[in-house]
Amino acid sequence: MPYQISWYVEQRVLRINIIGKIDIDEFERLHTESFSFVETSSNKVHAIVDLSQFEALPTNLRMLTSATSEEKSHNQGMTILVMPNMNGVLRFLCSVVMQTLRLEYRVCETNEQAVEILNRVDPNLRELSFIDTPLT
Repeated sequence: MPYQISWYVEQRVLRINIIGKIDIDEFERLHTESFSFVETSSNKVHAIVDLSQFEALPTNLRMLTSATSEEKSHNQGMTILVMPNMNGVLRFLCSVVMQTLRLEYRVCETNEQAVEILNRVDPNLRELSFIDTPLT
């Protein structure tokens, strides 16, 4: 499986790692699975998506947009894309996907920056101990 999803902070912050190439069916499963994580929480759920080992996304934009629900969860918070050394084409494709999903997102280069962004966006997370916990 080219992705892993887990709670980084239970019911508050999702951790998604995408590894290697992901095809359209896997992308659709990733979207469905992450959506169900968000829906099961009673809190606003943010996500850190680590693309540091990501290689390729299907380039057919029509297929990508049709593989995802246009509905956004009321619990959906900020999505942080960790994209170190990402080439321009992949950065553009990721941007199109995020806009199509109507998700509020930011792009950064390191996991540490992702945590800093979430702490600025959601002051309630400062109460949690994940600030000093390294992302792996």
